[in-house]
Amino acid sequence: MLSAMRRFRAQLARSLQQSHGDFRTIFHIPRKTLTGLPPQLAVMLLSFALGGTFAEALTPFEDDPRLLNYGLLLLAAALLCFTRLLRRPSRTARPIGSAGLLLLAFHGYAALITFCKAEDPASLVKVVLFCCVALCALQAARLLEPAELLAALFWSLLMIVMASTVIAVAIPTIGVTPFVRGDAWTGIYGQKNAFGRQAALLGLLSLLMLLQPQHASRLIPAAALFLAIAGLYMSLSRTSLVLFICGAVVIFVAAYLHRQIWSAGLLGGLACIMASELQFIQAPASIEITPYGIVFSDHFIDLTGRIPVWEFSWWLFRQEPLWGSGFDAIWTYAGGSSLYDALGWRLTDSHNGYLDLLVQTGLIGALLYGAVLCLTTTTALRLMLSGHPKSLEQAMIALFALLQWLINLTSSQTTECLSLWNFLFLVMCFASTRHRRGVSLGIARHAKIQHRDTVPRPPRIVVARHPVHRAPELARL
Repeated sequence: MLSAMRRFRAQLARSLQQSHGDFRTIFHIPRKTLTGLPPQLAVMLLSFALGGTFAEALTPFEDDPRLLNYGLLLLAAALLCFTRLLRRPSRTARPIGSAGLLLLAFHGYAALITFCKAEDPASLVKVVLFCCVALCALQAARLLEPAELLAALFWSLLMIVMASTVIAVAIPTIGVTPFVRGDAWTGIYGQKNAFGRQAALLGLLSLLMLLQPQHASRLIPAAALFLAIAGLYMSLSRTSLVLFICGAVVIFVAAYLHRQIWSAGLLGGLACIMASELQFIQAPASIEITPYGIVFSDHFIDLTGRIPVWEFSWWLFRQEPLWGSGFDAIWTYAGGSSLYDALGWRLTDSHNGYLDLLVQTGLIGALLYGAVLCLTTTTALRLMLSGHPKSLEQAMIALFALLQWLINLTSSQTTECLSLWNFLFLVMCFASTRHRRGVSLGIARHAKIQHRDTVPRPPRIVVARHPVHRAPELARL
């Protein structure tokens, strides 16, 4: 009887031990996955916060809806700081390069000139948040792998576009805004261009996921691409539509056309478009400029009242051409009230990132940011013209570096603290350091030397430094 009880206890102990091992096997999560959750959650929060100002009806702050954006931004920054205590930088992370140092110098100068010239305390708060976004971009570039960054952005943008679509269809009083060309979807944001940019970004990220050969399921990215195109069409945002089309071409060239001639043809086509635009500008006989657009060969190009805004911004830049007028200067300029009344809406920025850069930071800030833009664009062009298959991170660097030039023509992203596109450009600036000077261009720096040693070499003989005729018997390693 006693032996039977002992056998039963031993069998029960083995069963419990085996079930405990199965439980640990099923529910065991690697440490890398656990430490990757907080920064991914931070990027998802930043996707919501930096997309644009939320609709007033969806926020508890009626006086200033941007307070919700600021709260989410600070929460994401706290998560990234917490993750830095738990997770080391990625294996491919490198020290901050020249582009990163210039970028930090630009943000420091913007903060300095604002503290010296700003009279509104709100401008000081915004420039601090503007610098906080840059620090978040630095931590995201160092802590997250490219696949983790892509996944966090994709799922957050998918939730944003889905929620915006539901609100626009179910509650049109909140998610739809009457416009000149029709009813434009705004979704959870208060402006059609904000929703359009989010939809365009979701479409581009869906294309990146569809073109990855190792991606398991293509059904969800394909459905997200269809939803993004539908939202992009209903937003009536032409800038977002141009961004999506040009970004899709860049992704297609980076994914399939590995020969240099295709990349050179793409860049040459873009250069021809720019040259033709300059030629149009130099033909005043066939161009008539109006306050709301440009008439070229009897065709009206609608700029929705941007031309008076650009003229006012250029005048404001000439007041402080060297140092700039400080962060958020166009918003707080007292003399702009007459222009606000003429336009019928309050001026928030110049709707041109380069003019905003000149107005707020002057020529000094423009030179710093221009150097960053040129360095990152040079890396992107080298990646596109390398003729080698592109990795996911290289494709993202080429995508956001080239589109940064385009998006700032008709919208202000360079000095906007709530700009997801600018945040991603900053991340790619910090990440481009490891792709400069042939470090990760698809081939190793010493590939030719490694190619010669295809088999292990025999161990070398240790030779003494004294004369050979006096050397003892040599030993092998």
